[in-house]
Amino acid sequence: MVRPAHGDHGFSALRLVALGHLLGVNAFHPGQAQFLGFLTVVRAFPLLSLERTRPRDYYIAALCFVFAYLSWEGIGFLLPVIFLTGLIVNWGRWAWLRQRHLWISVAGVFVVVVAQGIRRVLLQVDYLMVGSGKSEVSMPQLVFTHVDYQPWFYLNNFFAMESHLALSAVFALGLLVLGRSWNLRFVYAVVLGAVFFLTNFLPFSSAHYLYWILPMFLIGVSAATFALADAMFERAQGLRTSRAAVAVMLALVLLFELAGTSSAGFRFYDASAWEDMDRPDIRQGLAEADYRGLAEAMNKQHRPGDVIVTLAALPMDLYGGTKGDYFLQSITGQKVVYDPGAEAPRYVDKYAGNPVLRSRAELEDLLYHHHRVWLLIAPYSVFTKIQDADLIDFVRTRMDAVAETNDGYLYLWDH
Repeated sequence: MVRPAHGDHGFSALRLVALGHLLGVNAFHPGQAQFLGFLTVVRAFPLLSLERTRPRDYYIAALCFVFAYLSWEGIGFLLPVIFLTGLIVNWGRWAWLRQRHLWISVAGVFVVVVAQGIRRVLLQVDYLMVGSGKSEVSMPQLVFTHVDYQPWFYLNNFFAMESHLALSAVFALGLLVLGRSWNLRFVYAVVLGAVFFLTNFLPFSSAHYLYWILPMFLIGVSAATFALADAMFERAQGLRTSRAAVAVMLALVLLFELAGTSSAGFRFYDASAWEDMDRPDIRQGLAEADYRGLAEAMNKQHRPGDVIVTLAALPMDLYGGTKGDYFLQSITGQKVVYDPGAEAPRYVDKYAGNPVLRSRAELEDLLYHHHRVWLLIAPYSVFTKIQDADLIDFVRTRMDAVAETNDGYLYLWDH
């Protein structure tokens, strides 16, 4: 049984948590959640491997989990995943469950999870928030009892993605050598446990929801590759020709993995036949909405006093240095929040708190009270779903198209 050497990583872990938080300030939650989720798994690893641990190790792991959970609540499933992993890889060895500091740290985590869950439930009061979306989910549900249950969603949209297919094949072969390494069993239990819980207890499914487990998946593939190689070399021991054949086979497997994950490698599909641009995350080579291009085009002509209407406050803040001034939505689609604390009660978007323009009349009123107004539309595919035909026609005919990027348009009102 292979176990890692024990080391003092407490303070370095805290520095990494701080770094992850700083990186997350100007980015959306997937990257931040991935970093902190991976850090949580790393800190939980020695606790489950029955190493000699110190009390602070439990609290550092709990702190990492809290940061990850508050980055995105869906990563809360990591807690039962880690517990299930401990049961699987330590079956018959229960010393890790008798640690007092384990249960104290779990109690602290439980308080944070319950408090955040209550907060999310209170925020869903009808008069405070209008629209529908994935943020309505505040607690796990028994998804396998729903009529729209999709048990194969993450198998298709994670393991069977074109850029993951070669890696997934090696990952599946790694199941044959799980008995050779405790570490390998740990990694596989975390990855498969995450897929199981997200599939069966989170009612909304999205390809990016499993993004936080990607580092563990890549580690599992790498470990499986060399575990399979070790097994083959052992069988070929003493036979020079067999060992040469195994070496060639290993080289081919590595080439297969690299080719399958590189845009320059082979592909299993015809890109020209793919038409659903709403899901660029599952097709290699297709870019998403170009926020950067719109922000750069606007910055070249922006003047002090200009008003900015944007559909995506956070990306525009990242690339353009501003969250904008207004949000435009004439058909209730994306969730907006009722703000009774303003000078006049109004609805605001849930990301930046920008006032919502809810009709063509409100947009026209804004335009006629300002000399220059920018309208940054990205993704355009979303824009057409949350605006009525009359408003879309007004924008196209009365405002000037200044720039066009992938799935995005930049309009200017200058009168």
